[in-house]
Amino acid sequence: MTINLVAFLMLITTCVLLFALSIEFISYFLKAKPFPEKLLISTLTSMVLLVVVLVSIAYS
Repeated sequence: MTINLVAFLMLITTCVLLFALSIEFISYFLKAKPFPEKLLISTLTSMVLLVVVLVSIAYS
């Protein structure tokens, strides 16, 4: 039960980061702002961790 709660919270966090990243990409292409490297790294890390947790839930 605790793992499912952690996975749900990670899913919410990943969705928020993905939404923020998409907004930053739009502003990057339209306004020539600096590329959001830290946000990209944190979003990709969050996605990888979410997949690891979901695979762990599926095979345990």
